[in-house]
Amino acid sequence: MTMSLVVLFLLAIDFFEPGYIARLMPAHALIIIILLAGILYRLDQIWSYYQRKIEESEQEEKSRPITTRAAKSPEDEATKERRMRKIYVGGLPHATTDARLQEIFSAHGTVESARVIRDNFTGRSRGFGFVEMASQEEAQKAIQALNGTDLDGYNLTVTSTHPNLPSED
Repeated sequence: MTMSLVVLFLLAIDFFEPGYIARLMPAHALIIIILLAGILYRLDQIWSYYQRKIEESEQEEKSRPITTRAAKSPEDEATKERRMRKIYVGGLPHATTDARLQEIFSAHGTVESARVIRDNFTGRSRGFGFVEMASQEEAQKAIQALNGTDLDGYNLTVTSTHPNLPSED
């Protein structure tokens, strides 16, 4: 195949510039033919390599089982319990600290963690945070007691982060 491409290439050159090959000295023509043959041989190798890769990937694609969606791993009970105890607190004043947030919620049960979310660049509060209570019951009690209350002139929005845990709207 490579030699036939060389011949076609030389014929194409001769077509656009008639007599070109005849004017070349035999040594030059031989060198050009050898160089072109080498280049075309290498291009043929590259083409064959990629064709094999495409065929291999198609074979691999066909052999792979068809899946519509990755199955979720079952959530263990401890993680589920923890998610149900976590509370979202929105509408916080920008001056609110983690300690102040913990103090507000500790009146309604045991607070395991309280965190005000801050801007990465300025360090200023973004106006919301998360509180994790010791139990689901305490979380529910805190949501019912604090949702819609006033904190330093700001109306708090307190909801569960878990969609299945009812919150008072």
